[in-house]
Amino acid sequence: MIGIGAKHLECMLASLPGIREVCVIPLASPDERYEYRAFVVLVRNTPSAVYEFQEDCSLYLAGLSVKVEILQELPRSPMGCVSREALLALCAEAAA
Repeated sequence: MIGIGAKHLECMLASLPGIREVCVIPLASPDERYEYRAFVVLVRNTPSAVYEFQEDCSLYLAGLSVKVEILQELPRSPMGCVSREALLALCAEAAA
């Protein structure tokens, strides 16, 4: 497994075509299958765009322990910033 940081993963994913926004959260639990959870918003959320992104992503992130989830939009704090707390809550819901 290749070691890489969350910010580097965000930059890698943001460089893929058709990406509007991305946020990567490191997972704290050492027994998880994934080290990171990436939340992505696509420019177009059509079935063909999702399929194309998934194909690109599987090749681009091969060997990395990242679970990628496509969202309609990233949750925002009252100040308008991406809410990492809300994304962590999504991670916790998925683990439950």
